[in-house]
Amino acid sequence: MDNESAVDYWEKYATMFRSNKFDCYGKVTLRRPNAKPLHCSVCYTLKRDIYDIPLCIVGSFLPILN
Repeated sequence: MDNESAVDYWEKYATMFRSNKFDCYGKVTLRRPNAKPLHCSVCYTLKRDIYDIPLCIVGSFLPILN
């Protein structure tokens, strides 16, 4: 991810961690090995255990084709 997308990810994670929200949507820019950006739509889903403690984050990425 680029720097702006990484900061946005951690802000969304903090919001989901504090609340009982389980998913959020947004746009990110991923970096390919050849340094070209890849704009994607993303859905983060926070999975919690029976004690409501976050266990994992599942991210679904879909490229935005212009």
